[in-house]
Amino acid sequence: MTLGTGLFLSTIVASIVALFIATKDRWQWKKIILWSVAGPIALIAVCSALYYGYEKVSDFPKVQTEYWGIRLGMPKDDVIFMKGKPESSTPDSKSQRETLSYKDNRNHYEIFISTSGRVQAVLCIPDSHYSSAIQGIGYQDTFEKVVNKFGQPSRSSNNKDKSERLHHFSKYNVFFGFAKGVVESIGIDDNESIGYTSEKDR
Repeated sequence: MTLGTGLFLSTIVASIVALFIATKDRWQWKKIILWSVAGPIALIAVCSALYYGYEKVSDFPKVQTEYWGIRLGMPKDDVIFMKGKPESSTPDSKSQRETLSYKDNRNHYEIFISTSGRVQAVLCIPDSHYSSAIQGIGYQDTFEKVVNKFGQPSRSSNNKDKSERLHHFSKYNVFFGFAKGVVESIGIDDNESIGYTSEKDR
């Protein structure tokens, strides 16, 4: 502490003492001290409670209708206008819907176009922990974390050798693909249209 700072603080303390001596019979110093301590504590407590409440509400799951700038029900022409020409376009021989494939800096995307020419689902295969997420759920997250967020899946299916599993949460239009017990793909789907052949009991 410098000499100047010491003199300044000493002056403040001396002023407070002088004020107390001059007004101790007229002012209610106990209440003044109480409010000067309790007021900031109460303000901090209220702000903390509001922040905690906001965090809890913002963490509630929501219906997801858009991902990667692509909206469910969006016309195929709008997708191509927004994202450009896809790297590939592969018709699905079973449902006749079309799959548009894209790649950005971190992720691979498959956009599924229904027979009516509109977006039915968007699948993302992330390539790192820093990739896109859906409502805080992303690459390598556990099934427990997903269930804690969205509840139990509305539909589950396995691939042929049972090494991968896809869980849908239709209430929120979201799904997550798992391998080795953790998330490896994420996406949105308006009617659980994506899935493996083998269904798992709900």
